[in-house]
Amino acid sequence: DRKENEKIVLGILALAKSMELEVTSEGVETRFQRDTLLRLGCRQAQGFFYSKPMPLAALLLLPSHLLIA
Repeated sequence: DRKENEKIVLGILALAKSMELEVTSEGVETRFQRDTLLRLGCRQAQGFFYSKPMPLAALLLLPSHLLIA
């Protein structure tokens, strides 16, 4: 929740965009983190906010609209 952190994330997103790379934010644990990342333009994320780690078999049982192909 510090402006310095937002500047770092914006820099990473800009660098990735300039290199035509996709970014997946890792370690998202709170709604605030998720909302901030979305506001800054990061559209892919993973972390405990979404789910605890699970075996591949359990992941494959999730509805397809929750998975990115």
